[in-house]
Amino acid sequence: MRTLTLVVVAAVALGAMGAAQVQDRPDLQLKAAVYKETVEGDLQGAIALYKQVASNGAAARPIVAAALLGLGGCYEKLGEEQARGVYERLIANYPEQTQEVARARDRLAAISRPGSGSAQKPRFRRIEMATRLGYTNARLSPDGREMAFTDRGAVWLVPIVSRADESTTGVPTKLTGSLDALAVAWSPDGRAIFFDTPDGISEIARSGGAVKDIVRFPSRINARGLRTISVSRDGTSLAYNSAESQPQAQRVYLARTGGEMQQELPGGAGCSAPAFSPDGKRLAYVHISSAERAPGSLPRLNGEVWVAASDGRDPMMASNLPGWPSGPVWSPDGRMLAFLQTPSLEDYGHPELRVLTVTADGRPTGAPARIRLPFETYGPLAGWTAGDAIGILRYNPEQQAIYRVPATGGRAAQISTKGWRSHPRWSRDGKRIILRFEKGEIGSLSADGGDVTVIPVERGVMEAEALPGGGNAVAPDGRTIVFSGAHRSGDALHVNIWTVGIEGGQPRQLTSFSDPDTRFPVWSPDGRAVAFVARDTAKSGTGSVEKPDSLVFQIYVVSMDGTGLRKVTSEAHRVNWSAIAWSPDGERIAFFSRENTLTLIPAEGGDARVVTDLGRIDSLLPPGLGRLAWSEIAWSPDNKELAFSFDGRLWRVDAEGGAATEVRTGLSGVQATYLDWSPDGRTIAFTGAEGGNQELWLMEDFLHLVKGNR
Repeated sequence: MRTLTLVVVAAVALGAMGAAQVQDRPDLQLKAAVYKETVEGDLQGAIALYKQVASNGAAARPIVAAALLGLGGCYEKLGEEQARGVYERLIANYPEQTQEVARARDRLAAISRPGSGSAQKPRFRRIEMATRLGYTNARLSPDGREMAFTDRGAVWLVPIVSRADESTTGVPTKLTGSLDALAVAWSPDGRAIFFDTPDGISEIARSGGAVKDIVRFPSRINARGLRTISVSRDGTSLAYNSAESQPQAQRVYLARTGGEMQQELPGGAGCSAPAFSPDGKRLAYVHISSAERAPGSLPRLNGEVWVAASDGRDPMMASNLPGWPSGPVWSPDGRMLAFLQTPSLEDYGHPELRVLTVTADGRPTGAPARIRLPFETYGPLAGWTAGDAIGILRYNPEQQAIYRVPATGGRAAQISTKGWRSHPRWSRDGKRIILRFEKGEIGSLSADGGDVTVIPVERGVMEAEALPGGGNAVAPDGRTIVFSGAHRSGDALHVNIWTVGIEGGQPRQLTSFSDPDTRFPVWSPDGRAVAFVARDTAKSGTGSVEKPDSLVFQIYVVSMDGTGLRKVTSEAHRVNWSAIAWSPDGERIAFFSRENTLTLIPAEGGDARVVTDLGRIDSLLPPGLGRLAWSEIAWSPDNKELAFSFDGRLWRVDAEGGAATEVRTGLSGVQATYLDWSPDGRTIAFTGAEGGNQELWLMEDFLHLVKGNR
């Protein structure tokens, strides 16, 4: 907190006093140095001021000691060996300044340790946030003091440093209602926040207030997914990419904030992640294309980083490394670009952070610096602050276990080891639980807990785990399991419905969809048919085929022998891509709708009836089609109630309708997802997941790694 206090005091003091007065006051010089270092990011300017204080024979000893500590810190950030001598001088000459000496000893020990320390590696610092940060988009403000992020479709603002702890965020402020927002971006002056919705891009002042529509999307780029937004220095231009799910299909658009029609970047398909340079004269972006691959190998992507004029003209390739990049973000002085580089699909989740120096026209001046991250990450970079910290969004490690809890609520018991344990299903006698584990294998364990016994299934139909919705439902006679199996054909992933004996063996294919979204299989109570969710189909001369561009999902039923495929729902039912459950009496199928409801429909099709409105439950889940993909439904054995998971919690509701009641588990930090109701109706088994939330990390003290290229 001392550094933060010095920054605030320095800002006030410097504004109130003239330069001459500051020169005569070592205490104010110290505060000015801290301000230059931590707010303006001017390390050389801070070094000059720290040196003036340290050489001032009239300065008080506590002030000189603080100046030496700051001087050593600046040298560390630049990777200069002088840091060692400064710390040694502080320790030897100012022993009575115990706090500064202790910190100097810590830093000296760190940079002296072989293979570690700021002189060799950057520093990664996690910023704690009291509430969990789910699937979101977040961006640091230009000065690095705040973070804008989206949650439940709303735009939020949170200070990076709280009043309690420098490593903990402050009190978050909600700036908008739920507008289905996902991507966010700051104006270069930090006074406004831009965000996207399904209909366009809007703006709101950092202090809140009315939302202003900036760009309206035409239907051709109105796909729903994560965009990147960038704002020019003068605030008059926007750059953003379309949100197609395939990166090689995305395009970058430029628009005026005054409302003029947008134009496409000349780079064409495969362009994404646009970023205006700090001076607004250049635009960096990523271009990704599919690469040829050897037969039987995973598909490959090629990606480059390009820099063009702000209107997209005169593009120049800045980086062409193996794999594909994400980002990029500019350094505050516009001389460097940082981006994440994923070498291949096998390395997905383990990108390297690359920092590239460029000339005034965007020409690279050497090979980009290579920095290995100490953790997995799938998210974009959150920005490069004036204090030379790069923000990285990282999903913390996730692990799952199987739990059981009384159906009325109580204290849950863990019955499996932690790792990847999912999709619990009770055996018909209630003695064992069938589950998915490890890399999608099917197994079972005692309902009282214990080791998992593998159910051997031929792996050809399980090349990749079809999650969410992989399923492993047990037939009413207890002899057969139905599941979603995934296999590759060329570059495409195909997921279909398969069955296998309870003891394992060769699986049998029930469906022949080419789409990867065929999931969530369940048995009819008589065991003669299977219901599942898949992308909508259209009739053709050769039968039913998928509508390739459809985001409409339907409930289908197919007979046990793979014949008689029929559609239960229509587009009007707004079926979500999520779990379903067939009632014990065989008359109804429960599903989640895109209107955020738990709904029943007759198994033969017809009018649907809402059981409960999930919108009445406060939730951290993001808006959109897939928000309920990790939720699941189970009927009570007596056909009277439904249990379901939502927002990481368990719920019960009367099948005739009404408000849902939470089933308390007594667990802290464990999110409930997949579930099943025991045959005797007394117990609910469920998957409890820990981790998997996004965290903000700051990478600091890294400039020395790219100094040679500057």
